[in-house]
Order: sequence, then C-alpha cells, then structure tokens
Amino acid sequence: MRDLICAFVLILGWYCILDYSRLTDMIKPLRFNLIIPPNSQAYREIPYCISTTLMGTFFEVICLKLYGDGTIPESRWFTDVFANRTNLLVFCAWVFLMPTWRDGHFYFIHRGMHPWNTTWFPDIGHYLFKYGHAEHHESINFTAFSGISMHPIEGFIYETSCFVPCFFYHHPILIFMTKIYLLFSAIFSHDGYGFPGASAWDHYIHHVKFNCNYGSSNAPFDWLFNSFDDG
Repeated sequence: MRDLICAFVLILGWYCILDYSRLTDMIKPLRFNLIIPPNSQAYREIPYCISTTLMGTFFEVICLKLYGDGTIPESRWFTDVFANRTNLLVFCAWVFLMPTWRDGHFYFIHRGMHPWNTTWFPDIGHYLFKYGHAEHHESINFTAFSGISMHPIEGFIYETSCFVPCFFYHHPILIFMTKIYLLFSAIFSHDGYGFPGASAWDHYIHHVKFNCNYGSSNAPFDWLFNSFDDG
C-alpha cells in the first residue's frame, strides 16, 4: 500500500501539473507533441502502473528475505555507514553513480526486449517485444502515467535492477533507493516535456522510431553501439 500511494501521488500530481493545470497553456509549447493525449490513455495505463509498482514491492520483499536467511552473506552488506571510511566511501559511490549503473542496466534489458534481428540464434527479443514490451509502446505520445505502464513481463525485468547491489558490498537501503529511482526516472523521462519536464527528447524519439535510444545520456551505450538518434 505504501508503494502504491507514493507512486500514484507522484504520477497523478505530475500528470495534472503538466497537462491539466493553470500552467499547461504556458508550458504547452515546450511539449514534444502539442496534442495532449485523452484521459482514456491514462485509464488504459493505470492497471499496468499498479502491476509495475507491485513488482518493485515484490523484489524488495525477496531481498529482505535473502538478508534474513543468510542467502546474501553478511560479508556483503553493512548497516552502519559511518562505522569506517570504507563503508562511507562505498555508500557514497553507490548513490552518486546510481544514474550510471542503473541506466547501464536499463540499456541492456531494454535493448534485449527489442528484436535482436538474429538469424543464427532464436530472436528472443522479438517475442519479448511482441508479448511484453509492445504494451509500453502503445503510448507513443506519452505522459507521466506512461513511464511505468509496463506489461508484467517487462515490469518484472525492469525491477530486477533492485538486485544489482546484492552482488557487491552495499548497504541494504540501496534496494529501496533503487526502487525509488526506477519510479522517478520512468515518470520524468516520459512526461513529454522539455522544461519543466525531464527534457527526455531522446526517449521520445525512441517511442516514435522504436529502434534507437535504448538507454540515456547517463550511460553511453547508445553511442558505443551506434543506436543513438537525435531525431
């Protein structure tokens, strides 16, 4: 319930501020697509938003269980950030580098949910797109609700980012912080605006063209793998 309340207060608040408030007429020229989608699009997206939010809750519960039963050994995590210099430096590194490592994870899972165009190996990406990721791409002209509007298959894969810290030395609060970052980054990268939005023009182009801009500027994989398109 905590996660659902937080998610919908943030999504609905940002959605209303941008598209249905006194500011809308002033900032509308900054919208990537000047046509504001009908509310029916948001109604279609809400059940998927609930599903993705609960996937995050599921992974948090799983991680807590893994801490409790010792599957994640105590040598791999700490609870006192200020116990020593190492803990403090490790924690700060995780936090300040989160946009990079999280968006790097996103690039590869996102690219994997688009067609691989392989001939020598089954095109798993084709099926992941057809039966999972395609729902997200229904919202070409997106809004704040579109960010976590994901089929359960995609929502599950998207939230696996929460597990990344578990393989390294870390503080358990990073699981929760990653989950919050996943929510915020998805919402703001789909708000559809330049200023005062996230100015995620590259991701808007991805929703229009489908086969480019799988990541973000926080991790340079689109440039490395020649999938960047500035529109």
